Amino acid sequence: MTRSAIGTLAVIAILFVGGGAAADGVAEKAVFQRLFSPCCYRETLDVHVSPISEELRMEIRDRLKRGEAADSIVDDMVRRYGDEVLVRPPGRALTWLMFCGSGLLAGGLVGFALWRSRRAAGPATASRGRPALDDDERRLSDALEDELAALD
Repeated sequence: MTRSAIGTLAVIAILFVGGGAAADGVAEKAVFQRLFSPCCYRETLDVHVSPISEELRMEIRDRLKRGEAADSIVDDMVRRYGDEVLVRPPGRALTWLMFCGSGLLAGGLVGFALWRSRRAAGPATASRGRPALDDDERRLSDALEDELAALD
């Protein structure tokens, strides 16, 4: 082998090993971001500073290095600490759907009630969308129009 071929193989080996380390870091961060710290359930493991968070980060790193799947690790954390350790617990999409659906249903019922009340009041409104005047209001309106006409 020539010197340049050996150099090229060395560079490829360094990149391969370095790429593996980078991939491990990405996998770690992905798991850390899926889990809240079980001491407060407010911050994820990638940013929270506490003794239990540090212990869990070390445990997760070790388990990933041994080849354990990230989903398996997350499932174990849920078994140990409950669903509240998950940043996105299961069923949240269904809750959101139910919330939006009930809002749409309530809005639809209010809209339907308004439509029916307007429809029922149809003959009592004037053609321009203003309410019809009763007899006293009509007499006052006619008198005002007569006075305005007299001013012209």
